[in-house]
Amino acid sequence: MLHKRLVSAAMPALWRADKIQHKAAKLGFDWPEVSGAMDKLREEVGELQEGIDAGDVENIKEELGDVLFSAVNVARFYKLDSEELMHAACAKFIRRFRYM
Repeated sequence: MLHKRLVSAAMPALWRADKIQHKAAKLGFDWPEVSGAMDKLREEVGELQEGIDAGDVENIKEELGDVLFSAVNVARFYKLDSEELMHAACAKFIRRFRYM
């Protein structure tokens, strides 16, 4: 069971999400194709939008976490390191910000 094979909470959150998803996949809890993960990501973005539209900060927090978790799952399908992707996105933003 997944709960008996805990992933350390001390890990960076994106790596932890990836590890949890890998373990769940080994137990058969996974999308057969990336399209399922992408559908889930779109669903979570829609739920985030509902929270934003309602001005419900607690719901926004929950749904934004679900969006991030789902995005990690998409990355996992392509064997991409979510931590590396986030570092690259931060560096890209900083370069663009400095240019402005």
